[in-house]
Amino acid sequence: MGLEVARELSNPASTERPDRTTLAVPHRRAPNGISAAVNPSAVGRFRLHRPLTSGRSLRLGGPWVGHGQDPPYRHMLESAMRRSRAVAKRYRVSAGTRLANAVLGFLLRVGVGPKFMRLLTVAGRRTGRPRSTPLVPVQTDRGRWLVAPFGEVGWVRNARAAGQVTLRRGRSSETLAVTEVEAQDAVPVLRAYLAMKPVGKYVRAYFDVDPNSSDEAFATDAPHHPVFELHPLRT
Repeated sequence: MGLEVARELSNPASTERPDRTTLAVPHRRAPNGISAAVNPSAVGRFRLHRPLTSGRSLRLGGPWVGHGQDPPYRHMLESAMRRSRAVAKRYRVSAGTRLANAVLGFLLRVGVGPKFMRLLTVAGRRTGRPRSTPLVPVQTDRGRWLVAPFGEVGWVRNARAAGQVTLRRGRSSETLAVTEVEAQDAVPVLRAYLAMKPVGKYVRAYFDVDPNSSDEAFATDAPHHPVFELHPLRT
């Protein structure tokens, strides 16, 4: 959701109308007749008093920037825009999710599932029994990886405890060691994962970033999506 600011008449004597929205910033009249007003209860941060119902909208990179300079309070506008965006979707295991995983698991076992997917099997950290879930490994020039798009779910905790996983598709099966990587090392892997087709568009809602986000944004979001490096087991 973008941040929109209502445009007011440039006449200083004009009064605020009920259908216009003001933005909480230090009291000052901005260029082009854009109204800025103080909200005493929101010091140092923006707050839209109510949804925009009329007037022209202004976005970063709009009219102010066109005059050869950044808009006033640009850093506060950017901060407000980040806070106004929808947060990442939270993963919930529903009956539909279980059914879909069961179908995909069956298809992968017989070797007819999606080519980019594998059936990951790992020993349960408490029971020791094998637990399986469909997953999409990531291949980069640095190696192979597992990404947890839905956060710290069961297979993530089990993989940490076991230190190894098995990837299967049909008759092809391989057991590999896993090593969880730090946030900075996970950045290029997460970027590659979100850029994968068609995988990226299905998991994008669970991330606070997209393939074009900065490295800093990816590093901030990385702790919510554990990444494991795959490598051969030591003999």
